[in-house]
Amino acid sequence: MKASIFISLFVLGANVLLAQESDALLMTVGDGQVMKSEFERIYRKNNPKGSDNETSIDEYLNLFINFKLKVTEAMAEGMDTATNFQDELRGYREQLAKPYLTDNEVTEKLIKEAYERSKWDLSVSHLLIKTDRYPKPQDTLIAYNKALSLYKQINGKHEAFDRVAQTAVNADTSGNTIKEDITFSALTLVYNFENAAYNAEVGTVTKPVRTRFGYHLIYVKDKRPAMGQVRVAHILVGVPKDASAEVIKGAKEKADVIYEAITKEEKDFGQMAKLHSSDGGSAQKGGVLPWFGTGRMVPEFEQGVVGLKNVGDVSEPVRTSYGWHIIKLLERKEMPDFEKVKPELKERIARDERSKISTSARIQEIKKEYAFEEYPKAYEPVKKLGDESIFTRKWSAEKAAKLKKPLFKLGDSTYTQMDFAAYVEHNQKPAPKNISVEKFMDMLYKDYVDETCLAYENERLEKKYPEFRDLVTEYHDGILLFEMMDKMVWSRAVKDSAGLESFYEKNKTNFMWQERMEASAYECENADVAKLLRATLKKNPSSAPATILEKVNGAGKGSVSLKDDGLFQKAEKPWMEKVKWAEGVSENIPSGEKILVVSVRKIHPPVPKSLKEAKGLVTAAYQDYLEKEWINALKEKYPVNVNREVLKTIQ
Repeated sequence: MKASIFISLFVLGANVLLAQESDALLMTVGDGQVMKSEFERIYRKNNPKGSDNETSIDEYLNLFINFKLKVTEAMAEGMDTATNFQDELRGYREQLAKPYLTDNEVTEKLIKEAYERSKWDLSVSHLLIKTDRYPKPQDTLIAYNKALSLYKQINGKHEAFDRVAQTAVNADTSGNTIKEDITFSALTLVYNFENAAYNAEVGTVTKPVRTRFGYHLIYVKDKRPAMGQVRVAHILVGVPKDASAEVIKGAKEKADVIYEAITKEEKDFGQMAKLHSSDGGSAQKGGVLPWFGTGRMVPEFEQGVVGLKNVGDVSEPVRTSYGWHIIKLLERKEMPDFEKVKPELKERIARDERSKISTSARIQEIKKEYAFEEYPKAYEPVKKLGDESIFTRKWSAEKAAKLKKPLFKLGDSTYTQMDFAAYVEHNQKPAPKNISVEKFMDMLYKDYVDETCLAYENERLEKKYPEFRDLVTEYHDGILLFEMMDKMVWSRAVKDSAGLESFYEKNKTNFMWQERMEASAYECENADVAKLLRATLKKNPSSAPATILEKVNGAGKGSVSLKDDGLFQKAEKPWMEKVKWAEGVSENIPSGEKILVVSVRKIHPPVPKSLKEAKGLVTAAYQDYLEKEWINALKEKYPVNVNREVLKTIQ
């Protein structure tokens, strides 16, 4: 990300207009002023007292001045008004604003709650009485009463749960009553369901729990330490659906034989999987499955994994709907410490529906802070104007043209009936299933109030929170700096081939090869072949290595191979320490069980590298040159004056 690149290098920038009145003027850059507080804050942010790499104030001042010159030029060119710049900065600001638009205490509580719950896996049976996502009030009541009646029949007796639940499923021909057994951990199911299950005692049945799917009765069967993330291998002896008892028995007997071969005869698990597993996807991988956690496999399989305590343990055959599995535990990732996993949990919660809890709490704080005042009677006339045209996107705010009364006040702003009508027009859309116009209008009004509160606070973040203002400014200046550097230095150096070549010609002596040795290093099988090789090299000093190898290997005294061949600078190869820096053939050099012989054909004096050979180094140097020339030009264009007396007061 462009801004972060330069923030990490400089973390510079602040809005001088927001400096305290008592602040001293540190410097001017062209017509712009820089106050002491701005420089001091940024200097200290990058150079904490006592840090090992603390930069002196004078050294940092030069970096700061160069930065200010570049940003000043970017502003003068109008880069900050470009659409792509505005869009990029807006995206960064939205991310930075998120923590200020949620209740951080609530968020912290949700993170800790999720962490503690993640230490445990729950096995539950639940009975669901389904409803539409947006049910009519009478349908909601019918579903609730049915769930409550079933709860009373169970009467808190867990042994009655299966009987009552199955009877209810069989009696509902519509398919809206569902019974299901699941094992899960935190952050895998809807929050209301998770809450009810984790807050219930093992062996109890919850009262009806409302989620967007309908009403649930949850029987908590077991609570065990979390399985965590595991990697296993398995061998599946498959059993077809509706298999006879004889087929199931035969599969079990085969699984037992395989298990005995692995555990008693010490047969290799992977090989047995390749030979016998019915799971074609994993068999050729030795039965190895991808990493998985709670809730990803059928409950019986997971229960078999839970029973494996140590890496390398192998389970007895485990029955699932697929057949019989023999499972081997390969790896297990234990639960990380809270601080280590906290960022991941925070991100997951931000994507989860429970994030609405902290947002709702923040909205209530905003309403209280800015004295939110609502006029419910003024809402009714607007609501009545809603009709089916909203669901075809043909509703017009003009229908409310005569309605001008306030709906609510927030701080110093008043929001009218017409303001809400405009919001309705902008947000009209096809109706979710079975939702009425009245219900949809109520939803839009709630969203309008919530979004207005958050927007009102969002607009004031820079004024309320100096640290937020400074960070946004750092991103603002960082993006501009990146764009200017790319335009004037980086891309220019890459694209300006003529300028690069001219720079190289003027500075080629800065890109020199050291004295180099043109040599071939041969590895010989024994002393006899080394002797023959040395004689062959002396007799044929100009022959290519391939010719030398052919002559020596063809003599039948042993083998020789080419280890290295080419131009080498000093100390580039380990064997160079034992070779004279002169033309000729070396003596025997021990190389493990073999013998090394080096033929030095020529010593090349130092010469400049070609542009092609030094392209990376030349380009980097050319960029440095362009930047220095550019800064000198900027200093002419925007004179810099530093108040040294004020600078001395910065500690």
